[in-house]
Amino acid sequence: MKVTKVESLVLLGRFHLVRIYTDDGIDGVGELSPMNAAVTHALVEKALAPMVVGESPFDVERIWHRMFHRPYKLGPMGAQLEAMAGIDIALWDIIGKAAGKPLYELLGGRFRPKADVYASSMRRDLSPRQEAERALSFKEQGYRAYKIHSATPWMYDSGFDQSLETVREMRKLCGDDFGILIDPNNAYLPHTALKIGRKLEEYNVFHFEEPIPAYG
Repeated sequence: MKVTKVESLVLLGRFHLVRIYTDDGIDGVGELSPMNAAVTHALVEKALAPMVVGESPFDVERIWHRMFHRPYKLGPMGAQLEAMAGIDIALWDIIGKAAGKPLYELLGGRFRPKADVYASSMRRDLSPRQEAERALSFKEQGYRAYKIHSATPWMYDSGFDQSLETVREMRKLCGDDFGILIDPNNAYLPHTALKIGRKLEEYNVFHFEEPIPAYG
């Protein structure tokens, strides 16, 4: 089986999908982060697709390393990794379809009989009290945890941040048995992330996601 075509699809100017076709008639679909679809679209079409066409989709590790190293001057961060991820997902989709098995069986099998899920805010326009009330509504629906996005992304200490205020309100309304997750999307410099993290411990926050960028 060989890859015959890599198709980049941007929907509504934002949502980016990759579809990979093979000479066996099996195709796979992958999804990219919608952070900058115009850039990732160009990366897939111009830089990465030529490295994938003609390859076996089962050589997914080899293809990944080729995509990571060959266009190194574009930078192996951000948009390049997002573009690679869409292709990687589509390749695994093909592998699962060709094997006739769900991917979890091909990647080591089931570890737990069921998985706990949490609700995610995806809002930055709510006051701490409004966010806490929204968290409570999800707790009442049976969710055991809630993740907030309570700061300006990539602000390096210079933007809007109401993480501590929101967590304080959530604890008041939702109690101590409700899980709180915080994702400030690289909002802090390292020393501020440490300071905020120590304060979050006081409220038993168990997940502090991506407080600083990987390269910062």
